[in-house]
Amino acid sequence: MDNITHSLVGSLAGIFLARTVRAPRSAVIAVSILANNFPDLDMLYASHLSSPFGYLLHHRGHTHTIAGAVACGAFVWALFSLFALFRGWQLDRGQRSEIAFVALLGSILHLALDWLNTYGVHPFWPISNVWIYGDTLFIIEPTIWITLSLALCTSLKSRVMRIITALPAIAGAVLLPTLAHVTPGLVISFSVLVLALLWSLRQSTGNRRQTIWASVAFLILLLFYFNGKLALASAESNRERMRPPLISFVAPSPGNPFCWTHFEMRTTGDTVQYLREPLQSSLSFFDLECAKYSIDPPFTDPMAVSDQQTRVPLSRFVELSSNCRWRAFLRFARLPSVTECPAGGSCSIDLRFSRAGRHNFSTLPLEGECPENIPPWNPPVGYLR
Repeated sequence: MDNITHSLVGSLAGIFLARTVRAPRSAVIAVSILANNFPDLDMLYASHLSSPFGYLLHHRGHTHTIAGAVACGAFVWALFSLFALFRGWQLDRGQRSEIAFVALLGSILHLALDWLNTYGVHPFWPISNVWIYGDTLFIIEPTIWITLSLALCTSLKSRVMRIITALPAIAGAVLLPTLAHVTPGLVISFSVLVLALLWSLRQSTGNRRQTIWASVAFLILLLFYFNGKLALASAESNRERMRPPLISFVAPSPGNPFCWTHFEMRTTGDTVQYLREPLQSSLSFFDLECAKYSIDPPFTDPMAVSDQQTRVPLSRFVELSSNCRWRAFLRFARLPSVTECPAGGSCSIDLRFSRAGRHNFSTLPLEGECPENIPPWNPPVGYLR
């Protein structure tokens, strides 16, 4: 997830934990926010490893495993201990243990949130190198920004802090109606819900408002989760009886829990074919025109992606099997394909990210020296290995 969401979750977790521990409230909240963001520091070094595939292979890498999260939590606790020593704070063993727990929980929460989208994590390294995908939320979800932000700002006394913590809610409120993937009816319905809750909770205590808004965010998460499961089940039930696909999954649209995109990769004869189609969850009772509002236009749209990417000869993948760069790319790509580089030659591409056109951040040249420091992640599509 994005770091705004990580920070909001870290703030709320810190506030809730501060009510039950003896450690200073400000320290608990600060450590929780830092720990909830700390695993993303892998972005500082990821691109310098396994060039040119370092970002793909090392972001969401070792820091996004349970073992890595424990190490990140320990590092955050060590940083706090040094800061406390510098400031001359006197904390007993129990309070230091509480801070250590907050740091560990924050790193684990980061891992859990990142599991929710289609990028994936591999939490059980070194026991297992398998990627695991939640396929529940888009990396930026404005409804979560709004509800978590309101959970914070409606319970604070400082006007300055209320303004600061309200900024994600304002950004989400601006982003939600401007997204081309959300129907006007959904925007109106969500706006009415938010305004009704704000009015009904105006006399409630800060703690109660905070709990209710956090619960609403969790219910939104559950709504996305169950709709995603239903959308995938619908796609699989409509599939013709043939050889199972190499991979099949659904991806969410931001702000819209009822419209999904189905991705599929399968072999047909001597060809590898790719499918991308809009789906509507069976939990929605009206036609939401998901083809119109989907974040991922279908591959049948000639402006969305080239024919070369939607149908690739199987022999092309056989040729690439000896290419060290391609083998490294397969350790990340969930919908791997090959395309022509902008400057010529062959490039890798992961079609789950081809929303804005033919190329994306996974479009990288397959000619050149072999990358080093390759992590052991299992290829999501082992058939092409």
